[in-house]
Amino acid sequence: MPVPSSISDLSTTPALNSPPGSESPSSIDDYLRTLSAFIRQINDLAATKADASAVVNLTGAQTVAGTKTFSASPVVPDATAPKHPATKDQLDAKAAIASPAFTGVPTAPNPTAGTRSQALATMQMFADEFGASLAAAGYQKLPSGLIIQWGGISYFASSGAAGTTASLPIAFPTAFLKALGGDTGAGTHANAVQPAGLSQIRGWGRNSGGAYADTSINYFAIGY
Repeated sequence: MPVPSSISDLSTTPALNSPPGSESPSSIDDYLRTLSAFIRQINDLAATKADASAVVNLTGAQTVAGTKTFSASPVVPDATAPKHPATKDQLDAKAAIASPAFTGVPTAPNPTAGTRSQALATMQMFADEFGASLAAAGYQKLPSGLIIQWGGISYFASSGAAGTTASLPIAFPTAFLKALGGDTGAGTHANAVQPAGLSQIRGWGRNSGGAYADTSINYFAIGY
């Protein structure tokens, strides 16, 4: 058998590599030196494969550099920590960006008071910004900013033309627009009310003869 020039020239069958008596004495040294070189090549290759930095290990923590392209989708467990790859099952469980259909009770941050934008409105925002008090003297805030208030004034004839002033349930932030008053009794009095600043309302009462008279006045007040 001639001296092999590469490892692939060798056979896995021992007798085919160098049958007894097939080599001349002059070529035995070359044959042995070549085999020794092949052994060293195999040793170097084995050392490279054993280097964890040169291969991807099947187990254990390891950093893999560079861009890797897979011919098929790899199967990975569901992500449990930041920077873990998410699985399709986990992504399918998330709401879509376009026309999502939520289930349960989704929550969102409260928009800043006074916001007029496309921010999501929350129940807390409605409670905070469009609050109400349904007491005998109360109010209701509306989305437009309008506020409706109601209550009562105890007018005393001794107040005369100065009228009797009562505090509103809450102060109007900007303007007190209108006020409407009515008698709480059988309608034998003529009553009048008018704004008195942003936080008060003033009322008067007259009897059927036109004189000032003690009376109780119910009112509605509108402002913003």
